[in-house]
Amino acid sequence: MKRFPDFATIIPVIFAILAGTLASCSDTAQRKSEPAIKTDNAQPQNESQEKADLTQRKTEPAEKIEGKWAGTLKISSGQVLRVEFEISRGEDGALAALLNSPDQGAWGVHVDKTTFENNNLRLEVKSIQGIYQGKLREDGLAIEGQWIQGDSLPLELKRAQ
Repeated sequence: MKRFPDFATIIPVIFAILAGTLASCSDTAQRKSEPAIKTDNAQPQNESQEKADLTQRKTEPAEKIEGKWAGTLKISSGQVLRVEFEISRGEDGALAALLNSPDQGAWGVHVDKTTFENNNLRLEVKSIQGIYQGKLREDGLAIEGQWIQGDSLPLELKRAQ
């Protein structure tokens, strides 16, 4: 198994790269206000499977997970980084999300796969080899989980404005 560098040293570098990439784009400001892109990349095996998948996605209460979620990562160096996820549901019922790291100037980072089943949320960000896994609390106000990017750090997300 390939071992990644220490989380405390790699996340600032990754977010700095992302921030520089986003800042260099002429449409960065526009990108902040664009709706999330469909990210549910699972391909159904057949037509009946596709209908079953779509039915399952539409029956999952969208209001439970849609919206802006924010939390803070406490890095081993003592640094604290704010993390935000903006989760939405497209017309086809598929979930989509964007990642923001305000402290590092990274906005609208594409989340490649967004799944929410049985109150469990999973967000995969391939560009930074990061995964968030958490469970929505019964009161629906917070998600208790882990940010995994080489190492695993606790990350509680709370509904944000």
